[in-house]
Amino acid sequence: MSKLNHNKKFVISGISLTKLRIRKDSIKISKIICESLEKKLIEHDFFEGLPFVWIGLSILLGLKDDEAPEFVNISKDYECINLRIEVNCEHMREMSVDEFTHFLERPIYKTMLWICEEYDKDPTFIHQHFQHLELDS
Repeated sequence: MSKLNHNKKFVISGISLTKLRIRKDSIKISKIICESLEKKLIEHDFFEGLPFVWIGLSILLGLKDDEAPEFVNISKDYECINLRIEVNCEHMREMSVDEFTHFLERPIYKTMLWICEEYDKDPTFIHQHFQHLELDS
């Protein structure tokens, strides 16, 4: 039986690996990103056949950009896959709102593609959802 105490399908957390102060708008922007993706995950029955019912992603605010997320575990108690990915946050505070939104979306996009590949899910709607991003930038 799940110990889940929320109905979220995608949750991110930011963990600072540097002394850089977080942006004041980061929680608001993160919430918008997560809710938008969550709607798509539900619309496309993404969790059908998976050993988890929600995704927990820790975005490590560091000094390098990981190519792919690191698998942490699947919590049987909370029915969650936990992953983490590091991003270079050196210029985060100077970014416009749009740049910062894309900054957060890039590791999420990489993570969703990793999950699709790992669990044999069709990534078409993920590509469509993030089509405005360039992963190599």
